[in-house]
Amino acid sequence: FFRAKAWGVRHARHTEDCAMAVAWAAAGGVAKYGGDRKKLVVMGQSAGGHMAALLALPTTCFLEESVKMHLKGLIAISGIYSGPLFRKNIVHRLLYGYIFEGTDWDKSFALGNCGGEHEPSLKSELLSAKLAEM
Repeated sequence: FFRAKAWGVRHARHTEDCAMAVAWAAAGGVAKYGGDRKKLVVMGQSAGGHMAALLALPTTCFLEESVKMHLKGLIAISGIYSGPLFRKNIVHRLLYGYIFEGTDWDKSFALGNCGGEHEPSLKSELLSAKLAEM
């Protein structure tokens, strides 16, 4: 659920779209479909993996703490988690670079949000794709 490659959409609007869906699920919307709002796992592939990682990290502000407390896992598949690696790839820069214009490229990606006191554990968890126990 996000505005994939919609003209004029810049980072972080697409991640905010996903955050609205997670907030809806955490508020109980998922119960209507048999889900448990206290056991949410965010998942995505490619751009979705990138956004799922941004949502799940405790150092980002896309989700309120009252919503993040319900996240029990992350499944991020084939995403680009590093701003420097994204910029190195000329094809990625040409096709998708406009999305990140005017933003801090490193903070626009998951690994750029792993600094400070959380750095060692967050990077190892993200890179090893460790899932939280449910």
